[in-house]
Order: sequence, then C-alpha cells, then structure tokens
Amino acid sequence: MKNTPVKVPLPGSSKPTYEEVVACYSQGRFQDGYDLAGKALAYEPHNLVMLNAAATCAFNAGMYQQAEERWKCLAELHPQYADAYFNLGILYIQMQRISDSEANYRKAIAADPRHKSAINNLGVMLQEQKRYDEAESFYRSALAVSPDFVDVRYNLAMLYQE
Repeated sequence: MKNTPVKVPLPGSSKPTYEEVVACYSQGRFQDGYDLAGKALAYEPHNLVMLNAAATCAFNAGMYQQAEERWKCLAELHPQYADAYFNLGILYIQMQRISDSEANYRKAIAADPRHKSAINNLGVMLQEQKRYDEAESFYRSALAVSPDFVDVRYNLAMLYQE
C-alpha cells in the first residue's frame, strides 16, 4: 500500500454515505460513486465497505489502476477478505494479466475455501489454458461447496466436450 497523505475533509463538509455511493453506482454514475467513496475514505481510510465500493466504481468506470490500488489496499488491510482477491482476479483478466489473476483467485480461495465463484473462475481460467485436469478439480471443488451451482455444472459439461 502506498503511503499517501490522508485527505482532510473541509470543515463543514459532510461524510458521504454508502447508500449515496450505491445510488450513483445503480444509476451508472461510476465516476461520481468513486468520488463520493473517496470523500468518505478521507474520514475513514480503512473502511472495508467504502474501499470495496470505491474499487468497484473505479472498475466499472474503466479506471483499472484506481480499482487495483483500492483492492490491493483492501487486501493488505483485511487479508481474510476473500472478495478483494476475487475482484483483483476479475480485474487482472480484464487487463490480460493472466498469472496475476490466477494468483489472486488462489488467494481468494485460501482466504475462503468455500468461495464458489473464485473456485469456478479459476476453473474457467485453467480450462482456457488447456489445463484440463486442474480445471476439472476446481469445478468439482466448487460443486462440493455448492452442488446446485449451475455455472459450474455448465462449465464442467463444456470441459467434458473438449
């Protein structure tokens, strides 16, 4: 995590709420949501919910570097928060950083061995790399966690067709 100075809110300004950030997000105003979350983080720089909201807004605004910085900060501050690693895995796929994505999916699974989406996504990634035995193993692990997970059943069926 970078040692960046904490922004001190202006006197008389109010702290934005998570609900305000979510409202911006749901309206597709990702930059506004990111800005609001950033203002809230000036009050509470280690707030898990706001760090994740800021990163999610940044990701959806196409601001990948900012999303990466927020999720990395979140992972450093809250190393057992599996979704920080999971989201980094998704981000790195988008950025074509495959090895970084795989590493973060594995960190998500280490933090939460029952994170079915991380297990499934890692399986998909391995399948795309033609690492079929590993992909099957992860799909089966995801089914052990969630037997009714339709995405995994579909992915496993597609694997068997290859």
